[in-house]
Amino acid sequence: KMGHGNIKMSNLWLKESENAENDLCWGCMMCSYTSEVWHFICPKCSSLNKMKWDKFLTVEIKGIPVEITRNKNLKEIIHKKNPEDAARGILDELRGGVDR
Repeated sequence: KMGHGNIKMSNLWLKESENAENDLCWGCMMCSYTSEVWHFICPKCSSLNKMKWDKFLTVEIKGIPVEITRNKNLKEIIHKKNPEDAARGILDELRGGVDR
């Protein structure tokens, strides 16, 4: 929507949304699957009791959305110049799990 025709205000809120905090949701600590409801068994990787209530974000690498948890190491990996290194780093985190 365009803010009831107020394009200036609409653009302001679109700009603000870029810096908005992510909402809390359930996410698997093994594969980073996210859901609005808790699952004892992860629907994606079948891990038992690995769902955690946390802030998750979606990163797009080469047009493919990748869901990850907020993690200092992942943040550093994502900001590297080479997207292939970022993808490898995310896969390493997913394989090894995320320590919380």
